[in-house]
Amino acid sequence: MSKELPAEVFMPPNMLKAKVGGTATGLDVAAVKRAEAAMETLKREFSDWIAIDIKKLGEAYDAFVASRQSRHAQRPVPRRPRPQGPSRQRSSFR
Repeated sequence: MSKELPAEVFMPPNMLKAKVGGTATGLDVAAVKRAEAAMETLKREFSDWIAIDIKKLGEAYDAFVASRQSRHAQRPVPRRPRPQGPSRQRSSFR
């Protein structure tokens, strides 16, 4: 048997760790507290935002359905002919 080369592991540099500084020693505790307070405020407003977005989506869906119905009322949608499978072709050869 031929000799196998040992496996080589490549570890790419951790760019996020390099940008942040690597450890939590330089962490500003006051900034974390301000961020947590801001998240609490946003958490209370989030349900209102979602309710508004859901209402907008419902209105957009209703407008879409109405536009499709008005287009189809003007002209019927053409239907494709049914495919002729072997069972249908057999009867034509008799």
